Amino acid sequence: VVMRDDYADVAHTPEAPGAPAEIAAYVDWAATVAQRERLDRLGFGIAEAMDTAQRFALGWTIAERLIAECGRAGLANGFIAGACADHLEEVGTVRDLIDGVVHQCGVIRAAGGQAIVLPLLMLPRTGADADAYVRVYGEIVERCEGPLWIHWLGEAFHPELGGYFPGDSFERVMALDPDKVRGAKLSLLDADREMALRRRLLERDQIVLTGDDLHFGRLIRGEDTKVLRTTEIGGREVSLGDF
Repeated sequence: VVMRDDYADVAHTPEAPGAPAEIAAYVDWAATVAQRERLDRLGFGIAEAMDTAQRFALGWTIAERLIAECGRAGLANGFIAGACADHLEEVGTVRDLIDGVVHQCGVIRAAGGQAIVLPLLMLPRTGADADAYVRVYGEIVERCEGPLWIHWLGEAFHPELGGYFPGDSFERVMALDPDKVRGAKLSLLDADREMALRRRLLERDQIVLTGDDLHFGRLIRGEDTKVLRTTEIGGREVSLGDF
C-alpha cells in the first residue's frame, strides 16, 4: 500500500499505527493500483489484503477497497484475497464468525478474485478443539463458491495462533471438498513440515503456496522440479509437483 508524501507528517508509528480510517485517508490509490498492474505485467498474480501486518493494521476499511481496485484493474493473472470477519464490530458467536467469513468471500468473488480464509482468531481464543475447527471450516466451505484456499499462519506472526489447527484438523479440513478447496498458504517457519504436507495434498491435486520467510527459495524451488501433471484452478492450468 503506497502512502501519499504528506503521510510523513502524521504521527503514526508501527507500534501506534492509528485507526484504519485515519490511515485510509492518506493512501495514494493511483500508485497502489499501479504497483499491482506492474506486477501483473511481469506475470505475477496478486495476493491481496492478506499480508499479516497489512491486514491487522489496516483491517477491512482498506482491504475492501484494495479488493475492488484489483477487480476493476482487470489483472490478466488474477488475484487472491484474504477473507475473515474483521468488518464486524464484534464477533460474539461462532455464527457471527461463519457469516462474516462467508460475506467477505462473496465480496472477493464478486470482484473477480479467489478467496483465502485467513486465520480465525476466535477459534484459539475460545479453546476450540479439532472437531470445532472442522465444523466451522466445513460450513464456510459448504456455503462459499470455489476455488477456495486456507491460510495457516504460525504464532511467529501472531502470538495467539500457537496451536492453530489442533490435532489432525488441518488435513481433515483440506479433505472436506478438494474440488473446491484447491490448496493452502502455509506460514509456519517449518520447511520440513511444509514439504511433508504439500506431498500429502498433492495426492488430491491440491497445492501449497509458501509464505515461509526463512526457507523461501528452497521451498519454491522444491526437491524435484519435474512437473508430474496439471490441474485446473479457477480457469487456469496449474502445474503440479514437489515444488
